[in-house]
Amino acid sequence: RKEIADPANVEEERENWKEYQRKLDARESFRDFKYRFIGKHKGALYLKVSGVPVFGEDGCFQGYRGTGTDITELRLAQEALAENGRRLRVILDSSVAGVAIASVLDGSILFANPRLSEMFQLAMDDLDGMQLDRLCADPAERELMRSRFARDGRVVDAEVAFSRGDGSGFWGLISLKSIQYQNQAAVLTWFHDISEQRESREKLKQMALSDSLTGLANRRLFQSEVGRTLARANRSGQAGAMLYFDLDGFKPVNDTYGHDVGDYVLCEVATRVQAVLRSSDLLSRLGGDE
Repeated sequence: RKEIADPANVEEERENWKEYQRKLDARESFRDFKYRFIGKHKGALYLKVSGVPVFGEDGCFQGYRGTGTDITELRLAQEALAENGRRLRVILDSSVAGVAIASVLDGSILFANPRLSEMFQLAMDDLDGMQLDRLCADPAERELMRSRFARDGRVVDAEVAFSRGDGSGFWGLISLKSIQYQNQAAVLTWFHDISEQRESREKLKQMALSDSLTGLANRRLFQSEVGRTLARANRSGQAGAMLYFDLDGFKPVNDTYGHDVGDYVLCEVATRVQAVLRSSDLLSRLGGDE
């Protein structure tokens, strides 16, 4: 058998061939020994062989009796799968998104790429075997992700608060999908850090609803809140109160001392009025000194 085997295979599987030869020399049984040889017309072929020694009535060794199975298609499929796995790993390792693959059974992380380690400021060794849902900062978010995944079998671009290894937090998008990984049910998870986008969005929202000078609610937010307050009052039958005022003598301040001082007065008035209101009250600047 060693004479017909592909010499490269003998070299690649040196230890397996060595153990196989040991069993032959010891006249022992062997099982599922796999090797490759080059066929004249079909190229590389793979065989799986098993054998038991045969002894005569006098106890003399006569040879081996066994079976051989052509496993070429299976072996080529396994090699293709392994190659695809290597390619996938190269892609995931170079991804700009954080990627984790976790076991469905216990939620432990089976694979994490370098970007995930960088994003969460955790060493690769620390990520290995960690419970995936521990990355979520809010226990309620963890339960929500579990229930959504259990119901739909996937989660797409959920906005979640995460915690880093140093205790700091950040906002991210998370997507989960069911896959098979290393012959077991697993969850492929993608993470995107959206802290900057969320901060920009909050700033834009704040700008749209706040007075740029005093930081109070602007006319747009005031009108929206008044509408909601009236609707609640109509439902509950309870009265509310609104106070409208402007600043007497404000125009001479601007005319005498300039608009910078006028702006300072407006901000100071806003601060003082806000200080005597309840947290449930709304203070708004409608424009000018109103």
